[in-house]
Amino acid sequence: MTPRYSTPQTFRLNGRQVSAECHAHAKSLVNGGGKAFFVCGDVWGGGCDNCNGYGQFHIQYVVGGPFASIPPTSAHNDATITLNTIDGQMYQCKTKGYQCPVCGGVSQADVVMPKSGDVSGALSSLLKAKS
Repeated sequence: MTPRYSTPQTFRLNGRQVSAECHAHAKSLVNGGGKAFFVCGDVWGGGCDNCNGYGQFHIQYVVGGPFASIPPTSAHNDATITLNTIDGQMYQCKTKGYQCPVCGGVSQADVVMPKSGDVSGALSSLLKAKS
């Protein structure tokens, strides 16, 4: 009799394989009614097809806003908060990074996330768990 092996569960966001921790964080943000976005870097020139050679993924989530004008830096007193334009409105966001589970985050060693930018696409439509 052939032994039966179970296939490990994989988690996906926007068609890319992510860690269980990354998926759980994204799901908890969306289920809690928050705005969250999945961020994957542009192609870095070779390497992993899952992360475009970036080595990591980021979940960016809203912690304040929308604002009609740029809030003063002293209003949040937190260096980890960035100001981003989302759907034409300004929001304060935090970003959490996760290693790519396919390459282990070795595709790009020193990546600097931009301090601000225009991100789009609500994460709720991207959540998919594949068993």
